[in-house]
Parts: sequence; C-alpha cells; structure tokens
Amino acid sequence: MPNIQVKLRRGTEAEHDTTNGGFTGAEGEVTVDTTNDTLRVHDGATAGGIRLAKHSELGAGAIFQRNGLQIQRVIGTTYANSNNKARFVNVGYKATGSASLNLTLYMNIATLPLPPVWQSLDSVVLTLAANEQASVSSFIPPGKQYKVELGSTTNLVQERWIELV
Repeated sequence: MPNIQVKLRRGTEAEHDTTNGGFTGAEGEVTVDTTNDTLRVHDGATAGGIRLAKHSELGAGAIFQRNGLQIQRVIGTTYANSNNKARFVNVGYKATGSASLNLTLYMNIATLPLPPVWQSLDSVVLTLAANEQASVSSFIPPGKQYKVELGSTTNLVQERWIELV
C-alpha cells in the first residue's frame, strides 16, 4: 500500500462553536473536532458544521436526527413524509423473555389520503427465541403517510427506528 497521508483541517469544539462566530467550511468539507474526537461535515452555510456522532454515542433506542427531523417514533402512529424526498425507514425489534415469541411486523403506507387505505410494503411473520431480532424496512414516497404495526406484541423491545431522508 502506498504511503500517502491525508490531513484534514481541525479545531477544538470552541473553535467550531457558533457562539464564537464558528467556522463555516466549504460545501462538502470535513473537519476534525479535536475536543470530541469526531468529524464535522460542512455545507458552506452552517457555522460550526454538523457534528457526526460516534458509534459509542448511539445506543439502543437512540434518537436520530437528519436535517433537524427528530426520529423517535411510536408503533401504530401514523406519520407523514411531508418533504419532497423519498424516506427510507428501518425498524428493528428484539425478543425478550425465555419463551419463543410469534411475531408479525408490518410496514404500511397509505395509498389513498382520506380515509387512508393501507397497503403493506414489508412484513415479517416468524417465531423469535429470546434475544433474536427482526426488522421491517421500506422506502416511503414523498407526501405519503406511513406507520409500523405489530400483529403480536408480547415480550418485544424496539431496538431502533432509523429514517434516512
């Protein structure tokens, strides 16, 4: 492997911080936050850039953010993809307890607005032993309503709900 070194601009959290005027990097520029040992992605306009979380900061059930959208969702609740981009949604669960769990998960989308007519985009029907995992996922088109539903819900823990815009 060739011996090539790439060095990125770097600075402390305070040097990136918006309270001190912040550093506004060029669109697509990546800088190193030396206080938090992480990276910041710049868009050419946001002072301080957007700090990326380290893997150790993302626990089970973590809240994810993308473009200011908080992604902490609840099963059975209807949400709307109101932006003009498709959204990828992935929801994962883990069985708890000692007995096997019969599980049905559905990722549904409303095909007609009022009243909603629901169509299953992804579903899984299976039996999980303790600590086994299952998930559903799909792309949600712009302007569509969507929800995740459970057909059976004993001894089940939501591990993640990730949405990418």
